[in-house]
Amino acid sequence: MLDLAAPPGKPVLTPDDVIVKYRERVLFGEQVQRLMAKSSDRVALASDFRTRLQRQLDEAHGRALLLDFEPANDFLDVLDEQFTLPPRVDVLQRMVKVEIETIQAIIAEDFAWIGASVAPAVSAPAATAATTVHAAPKLPFLSQIADDYLDERGAAVTAEVRIDIRAVVRDLIEVVGDKPVSMYNRDDVRTFKEVVLGLPANWRKRKDLRRLDIVKASQKARELNLPRQRAKTITIKRNHLRSIFAFAESNYDGVRNLFAGGSAWLVSDVAEADQRDAFTADEVRTLMASKLPGELAWLVPLGLYTGARLNELAQLASEHVRTAPDGTHYVYFAPKMRRKTAAAVRSVPLHPKLIALGFLDHTGQCNGRLFPDLAEHRSGRFSDAPSKAFPRHLRDIGLYRAGLSFHSLRHTFAAVWKRERSQDIETRERLLGHKVAGVSGRYGSSFEAEAGDMALLRNRADVMAGLKFDSCSR
Repeated sequence: MLDLAAPPGKPVLTPDDVIVKYRERVLFGEQVQRLMAKSSDRVALASDFRTRLQRQLDEAHGRALLLDFEPANDFLDVLDEQFTLPPRVDVLQRMVKVEIETIQAIIAEDFAWIGASVAPAVSAPAATAATTVHAAPKLPFLSQIADDYLDERGAAVTAEVRIDIRAVVRDLIEVVGDKPVSMYNRDDVRTFKEVVLGLPANWRKRKDLRRLDIVKASQKARELNLPRQRAKTITIKRNHLRSIFAFAESNYDGVRNLFAGGSAWLVSDVAEADQRDAFTADEVRTLMASKLPGELAWLVPLGLYTGARLNELAQLASEHVRTAPDGTHYVYFAPKMRRKTAAAVRSVPLHPKLIALGFLDHTGQCNGRLFPDLAEHRSGRFSDAPSKAFPRHLRDIGLYRAGLSFHSLRHTFAAVWKRERSQDIETRERLLGHKVAGVSGRYGSSFEAEAGDMALLRNRADVMAGLKFDSCSR
């Protein structure tokens, strides 16, 4: 058993000492569980072991996401009675990580008897006399593969896309478990597909679903007949998994890319433009005539007249509002900002209405961030608070309806361009921060170089000035 005894004087433990002891504690706990298990049905017993370990792994992943260190803190409280410990901030996150790694190693050892060919993805400690769990896995678990994939892609994957990739991997693990990557099968894919096809958009934010696990949320959503996610969203999720499994397939023997090929999971018969709601002309006039609270007072006009994403706007600082040598005022969405894609780097000329509303006067009074009261969410975004405040304001002024959100301002911007400048698709797409093939050819794939083309900016400003947003006024 684990020996926590120590001579008088409370010896000092280093962070590495604490990690070793915690790893031994996890292994010892598993050994105790197996010694206490009683059943004459060995197959059922093995299934119970696997179910329990997977539940422990899912819970450990969940605690890691929520920065919940309760079990680790409890263990440190025990150690603290007999040892002098390092600052907890130095060890808590490492303890959560080693707990995940050790459980993964135990699961992988249980798989080893069926002849899976493998070398360690995590470094399991040597077995003690009381511990039979000792071998290391040969193939990495999906969670590790996802980390390796993102590390290899580096700066090619933006922070926003990293969040999306980690989210879909987390969802797959929650549905079918975190396993050595070669152990996934087509039944796992079918099960996950069925769950995804039952989920509505942003289900974790819905009061009737957010406290449920993903499988139960999908079932509940079907019972409530809630509209599911857009076909495009589902396709993006599948493509993320296809890329991760393609990475695993190219790096390890015995891995199949189960998400490659085949038909789309969901093909929508609704036109893309009809899947998203823009504001009507009357709604825009009502919205812009209302008293917009707090940071929405400038975020809403900016969203309407620039078409920018909310998190892009929430990051703006005085340095991003610039004036070109010819006097053109514009907003520069810079490479260092948190972006959804590389193509989000762009310069967007200010619509005359923004200038008339006094936006330049407002930015002239700022030193640093334009919206300093917006706190950074644990996801890294600054858009969390205004994204919730906006629908509340819509309800207050009687405009709320299903399909409307802050993102609807972006769709309204796009709709105005389509209506009034249908022939100028490239300009519209670039101002929205979308990739356009022609731009890559002219600027050598450098969106930053395109954003610095002042002659191009001038032309776009002239076009922007002619756009009529239904004569909206504040």
